[in-house]
Formats: sequence, C-alpha cells, structure tokens
Amino acid sequence: MSTHGDGDSRNDDSRNDDGGGWLLLLVRIAWRPFLAGLVILVVVLSYADSVGGKKERAYMASMKFDLRDLVTAEASYFTDNATYTSTFGNLVNSRTPWSTLTITAATSTGWAATAKHVGTTHTCGIYVGSATAPVRGQKEGEPKCV
Repeated sequence: MSTHGDGDSRNDDSRNDDGGGWLLLLVRIAWRPFLAGLVILVVVLSYADSVGGKKERAYMASMKFDLRDLVTAEASYFTDNATYTSTFGNLVNSRTPWSTLTITAATSTGWAATAKHVGTTHTCGIYVGSATAPVRGQKEGEPKCV
C-alpha cells in the first residue's frame, strides 16, 4: 500500500488549512455589500449636502423678503412723516418670525437695515438714500447677503 508521500493522489491540503480559505470566502462574499453600502453612503451624504444648500438659499430668500417689505414700510412712513424711522412700532410691515431685523440707521435722508435668520450664519442688508450700505458692494434698495 502506498503512503501519503509515495504518490498518493489524495488532496490533504485541509490538514494545513490555517483559516485562509474562510477569510478568502468572507472577502469574496462581503465586498459586494460593502461596495453597495459605500455607494449608498455617498448618495445620502450628497443628498444631505444639497438639501442643506437649499435650506441656506431659503433662509436668505426669507431675509431678503423681510428687507424688501421693510423698504415698503419705510417708504410709507416717510410719506407721512418726511423722515425715516428706526422704531418698528412706527412701521406697518409683516416680518417672518424667524428673522431678526435691525434698523441700523434712520434719518430724513436715508436708512439702513440688516437681517439675520436663526437657521444660518449669513447676514443680509439693505440701504436707501444717504445711509451707509451694511454690505460691501451692494446697490441702493437691493438686499444683499454675505
């Protein structure tokens, strides 16, 4: 009878198995779910980033709306009083509750204001007449955010 070393055709690799076969099998099976999970993660993060960008634009649009409404209110006050006011109680306007408006200057020749929103770090500003623009490079009567 032949022995193991004498040309026996049996495959005895299982005796020397150190677990590498299981590891290889695990890698072969697990790479697809791992890759799918990675793709899903990238998609979710990019979606979250785009939603965050949309929120920022919505917050800035809200602040600009409030500032435009303030232009109308100040113009109405000026028509009746020949001066602008820094007191919101004197104005008839509809501010959104999550924006904070501040009239930074108000004289008989002009006014300026800023707006902040609780959901963003951006600040928007507007000015009319001789007041100093609260945001560098902005045009009179047009809200601009930084």
